[in-house]
Formats: sequence, structure tokens, C-alpha cells
Amino acid sequence: MKRIIFLLIILVLIPVCHVSAQAKVVLTLALYPYVPDLSRFKSAISEEWEKRHPEVQLKFSDWDCYSETLPENADVFVYDTVYMNNYLKQGLLLPLTWNDAKNIDDIFPFVMDSCTVDEVIYAIPKFLCSEFLYTRKSDTELDDIENIRELYDVIGDLAPEEGLLPMNEGLLVSIPSNMNASFWLVQALVDAEQADLSVLFPLDPEKIPQAAADSLWMIRDMAGFEDMTLKTDNNGPYIFGEWFTDGEGVNI
Repeated sequence: MKRIIFLLIILVLIPVCHVSAQAKVVLTLALYPYVPDLSRFKSAISEEWEKRHPEVQLKFSDWDCYSETLPENADVFVYDTVYMNNYLKQGLLLPLTWNDAKNIDDIFPFVMDSCTVDEVIYAIPKFLCSEFLYTRKSDTELDDIENIRELYDVIGDLAPEEGLLPMNEGLLVSIPSNMNASFWLVQALVDAEQADLSVLFPLDPEKIPQAAADSLWMIRDMAGFEDMTLKTDNNGPYIFGEWFTDGEGVNI
């Protein structure tokens, strides 16, 4: 497994300051909705919570940090750290201690830096949004791949004029929506320019670096347009992973 792109978003779990003092305490959790299968997340959290804290009732509150105001009843919520400064100004975040995050030594320092202000922790990182290249032991020619160009030099242009790629060929990558595509564009831009996002935006479509555009075209040629834009409800990454396990393609 090789990390070929870099950090795009860090999602964090953070408590806010109200828990009702009732005979049966209720804890309300607002999850980040953009995960492969939200229902699985809820089921796994509920099962583990019941084992550890049966005296506290766990409830879920639907919320989208990108388009909605935080529900007033949320005790703990998961959000994109791009909003952390705004939430601090609104008084929505409680300071945490280093002991609140288990196995903190396993977290990359740059990730923890994004969750701290003046050396005070205001969030515990839970998800690192990035892209990883999964290969098989037999794919020895992919052992030292470090970027899209090197991957393309090995796999090449396999995209048919129409339809899906033949079985067991090409790159397995899921880019089913315009939002997903925009994330890949941002990553390609930063990778091509080696610059901070604040330098690159606002973006002039007429001035997109050729290297960034080329990397996106290479992904399309390796994966096939219809394959990579295939919509599979909310299970896309899981399904692509299952296909990879069954012997198909190289998986990102």
C-alpha cells in the first residue's frame, strides 16, 4: 500500500458542552455523512457503545457540516477541520487534554497540529481523507510507484471508446460525482504546483496547470470513464474493494 496523494480533509470527533442530567442519560451524536456506508458506521458505534456504556442511551442526529447548522441537541459531532476556527468563535468546542485521545503517538504530528490552537486540542482526528494505492504481491512492477505518471507508464491507456473495461484489467477508482471529481482536481493542482491552497484559489479555469490536467486524464484512461463514474448507491468503495479482492484491477 502506498500513499500517492496527500491530505485533503481531516475529520474530527469533538464533544460540546451539554449532557442532560436525567435518570437515563442521553448522548446525541452527529456523524459525518460522507462515508462509504453510514448505516454500518452507526451500527458499529451503537454495538460498541452498548458494551461500554449501557447506562447511557446513544442517539444519532442527522447533520451535514458543509450545508447545515449544527443541531442544538448535539453533544458530540464529527466535522471537517476547515470549520474549526468558526466553531471556536461560536463557542461550540470544548478544550481537550492529550489524555483524551487514545494512542496519540500513532497520529501524525501534522494531523494533530490541525486540531490544536495555541497548543490546546479542540478535536480528536478520526478520518484522514486521502488516496492510497493497493497492489498485489505479484504486481512487482508497481512496488515503487510514487505518482500518477509512474502508474500510467505501467498500466497505460486501457479505456474503451464506450462501455466498461474488460474484467481484471485497469485501475479501480471510484469518482462517481462532481464533488468527488473536484476533490481530485484540488489534489492534482496542489501536487502539480507544490503550493498551498490559499495560493491557488480563486481558480481560473483557463489557467489550470497542464500537469494537473494530464494526471486527471491519465486516471480516466487507466480506469475507463464509465467504470470510475459508476454509481453504486452508498457502497462504492466497499464494492470496488470486493472486486479487487476477487482479482480485478489495481485499486485506489
